[in-house]
Amino acid sequence: MTIVKINNYRLIQNAGQELATAGIENPNFEAEILLKEALNKGENFLFSHPDAAISNPDYQRFRRYIRRRKTGLPVAYIIGKKEFFGNVFYVNPNVLIPRPESEMIVEIVNKYLESIKKRPITVIDVGTGSGCLIISIARVFEKCHNISYYATDISEKALRVARENAKKYNLGEIKFIKSDLITNQAIPKFDILVANLPYIPKNHPQIEHSALAFEPESALYSGNRGDKLILELVNQIALCDRRPEMIVLEIFEDNAEALRLKINKTLPEYKCQLVNDLSHRPRVIILTK
Repeated sequence: MTIVKINNYRLIQNAGQELATAGIENPNFEAEILLKEALNKGENFLFSHPDAAISNPDYQRFRRYIRRRKTGLPVAYIIGKKEFFGNVFYVNPNVLIPRPESEMIVEIVNKYLESIKKRPITVIDVGTGSGCLIISIARVFEKCHNISYYATDISEKALRVARENAKKYNLGEIKFIKSDLITNQAIPKFDILVANLPYIPKNHPQIEHSALAFEPESALYSGNRGDKLILELVNQIALCDRRPEMIVLEIFEDNAEALRLKINKTLPEYKCQLVNDLSHRPRVIILTK
């Protein structure tokens, strides 16, 4: 086996320069992530062994990662995983890459579940994608056997990813159902609904659409205002015999207040609250009775 003797810091800097030339933000940081993944020797190896020899296969793997990243392919798709709420999820181009701001949904639901976990409760995640929301919630309440979990997605390819992530964490109790939102008759009555549905407006001038080019369009865009699917879901909830006691929706900040008013008109029995993310932008709507 050929051994390549290169200082890790220099390797990261050189690759970082390549990524910067290709227009990649945080190029050195991303080069470091890709080198760690290529070496597969633990989180602290680069710093504790800055001059360690690298095998030629590992070096060639790193170079392939850099070439792919230069095309714009996100790091999460290159290495096949993304951390979310302290868990690591398998991802591929069939699902949206989990974003840190979506962790708000998990925090909100977990706080609510903590207050009511002594009674039977059913939680559903609509448009689950990688399964990061429902799995992150279920991981916190693994010992609470009175909580039932369901997740839906219209994409069978996305459901395969979600099922694989649930299997990784031994969460076979989560029921994954193919459905257009909540129209499938197999979906039971539910108490808490969470959804991070597509909410980006098409052709929005402030969105860097090129940065999203590798993610599935069906998981990103939702009509000219970004609210098409959210309003469809709200209309479906309005037709339910028993409506949930809590609904948590991730939204697009630009039309937050207008969307809140529309939802409140369709579901007037709910208190409808906007919650800001860490950047002080309205990110989540919470509906409670």
